[in-house]
Amino acid sequence: MMTQSAIFEVGTPIATQQKMMRHSDIRTTMNIYGPSLTIR
Repeated sequence: MMTQSAIFEVGTPIATQQKMMRHSDIRTTMNIYGPSLTIR
């Protein structure tokens, strides 16, 4: 099982992450994990 930080590291799309985290709304995913995103 990959950690959330590893999922971001490999560049998994946000919509895929949303499904993996079982968030019903993508805004939940972005509110929780969005601040840790960096511009590449």
